[in-house]
Order: sequence, then C-alpha cells, then structure tokens
Amino acid sequence: MRWYWWRVNVYSEISATIAPFIIYFWLHYTSSGEAYAATLGQGYDYIFVVGLTTIIWLLATFLTPPEKTHTLNNFYQRVQPNGAWSIAGHKVDYNDLGKKFATWIGLTILVYGVLLFIGKLLLS
Repeated sequence: MRWYWWRVNVYSEISATIAPFIIYFWLHYTSSGEAYAATLGQGYDYIFVVGLTTIIWLLATFLTPPEKTHTLNNFYQRVQPNGAWSIAGHKVDYNDLGKKFATWIGLTILVYGVLLFIGKLLLS
C-alpha cells in the first residue's frame, strides 16, 4: 500500500502482517473465537479476518506519525509510484482512472483464476 498512498508507514505494514495471524488463531483455536466463527458460517471467517485486518492497519496508520517528508520525497524520486502522492508534489492523473480500475479488476480475476486452477490440478 505504501506505493499507492503516502500515509502508509512501517506501523501500518507491521500491523497488516501480524494481525491476520492473531485473528485467525483467535477464531480457530480459542473457545470464544470458535463460537464466533460458527456464527459466521463456513468461509465467512476469511472475510472477517480481512475486514478486521483492514480496520487494524488503518487505525495503525492514523494513530502513528507519518514518515518524514524527506524520506517520502526520496522514495518518490527513486520509485515514481503511481498513487496518491500529492505530498511529494505529484499530481494524480484521474483521466485514465477507468482504465486503471478495469486493469485492477482483470488482474485480480486472473490471479484468483490461476490460484484456483493450480489448486484444482493439485487436488484432482
């Protein structure tokens, strides 16, 4: 996310990396979590983990200080990310937003399709 939004910092990344493991462990290996997972239903625990992880990393992002402007500018100069980087003087181009959204949807479908295909090959 750091490539797309300048506000994401190291605390956001660490919390987004660790939180799903803790939430999953709670859902599947504690009595209160198992009861909650049973009320969610089969398969919905994944959506719960993703949603709660998103809330946690957003809270970590807004409750911690952003990176220093100097660090952000150096990162932007080296990488030239194509996201919301107005802090570094980058103007976001909204003209091709539809094309970027369609590309994102298409690639998401492609990645999940390949993953499911590999799983089908391995399990058949």
